[in-house]
Amino acid sequence: MRFRFSFAMFGMAAALAFLVSCGSPPAEPDAISSEGVKNSDPLQPEKPTSLSLPEVELKKLTAVQPTKGALDAAGSFPVNPGELWIKLNCTGDGIVTVDVQPLVEFDIPCTEGEINQTENQLNLVKAREITLKVSAPEEVGWSLLAEQ
Repeated sequence: MRFRFSFAMFGMAAALAFLVSCGSPPAEPDAISSEGVKNSDPLQPEKPTSLSLPEVELKKLTAVQPTKGALDAAGSFPVNPGELWIKLNCTGDGIVTVDVQPLVEFDIPCTEGEINQTENQLNLVKAREITLKVSAPEEVGWSLLAEQ
């Protein structure tokens, strides 16, 4: 009987040790910050690393110096497949409408006392000829740059 009792005690001790080891949190892996120094708080987010993007040289297709009101044609020109950027700055109370014929027309809200800067990206699938037309109230000043 003594043999059965010690065998039973040994089994209970092993089961208890197993349960205790399962209930404890796992060991934290070493947290290394971006400087290579041990991070004292593994829950604290690490400093982000900056990404450097390749610089892409854009070719100026057309530019309109600061003006007011509507402009029937800011330019007609061929564009290639890829990104076409239309950058517009405006000031004054009103809406500037940019018409990229034959592709798209979009409105840019402008605010009095502020210079509103927008960069609009169009992804072109094929080469084509486009015409830019800009409409704005007389009290709204704006300038435009198209690049590819």
